[in-house]
Amino acid sequence: MDAPYDSLDEHLSRCSDLAQAAVPMGMLLAWCTNLQLLSSDFVAAHERVVLRVRMQEITGSELLVQDGGNLTAGMFSAQGNAFLQQYYPDYLTDYQEVFGELYGVADNWQNYARLAKVLTARYMSTRQTQTTGLTVKLARWLKWLRR
Repeated sequence: MDAPYDSLDEHLSRCSDLAQAAVPMGMLLAWCTNLQLLSSDFVAAHERVVLRVRMQEITGSELLVQDGGNLTAGMFSAQGNAFLQQYYPDYLTDYQEVFGELYGVADNWQNYARLAKVLTARYMSTRQTQTTGLTVKLARWLKWLRR
């Protein structure tokens, strides 16, 4: 079993309301769903629910709860895991900066849109850093070949 990035149980220890405890992780899961950062196995196992999240018929929190309440590496693609391994330790801080609180945020698509801007900026920054690193490595490799 994958070690979780986060667990609903952890949030329930701080917030006794299940629906509210699921919102922070659920919004991140919805964002990963929309950016297609989920693993093909996870999508295949939850095809209808994933589609309903993409169509904004249900929230990411509902998908999270249906899958057992943990965010684990097995849920995400290689690209999704690369991002989450680097970013997830800062995620709840960004979430609180956007909403001013951790729990008590309405689980709706308007709030998701506010958070998605921050997540996308973080993701693009991470991708740019990775691309720059690869470019530097490629340039060094080409220089070495020319010797």
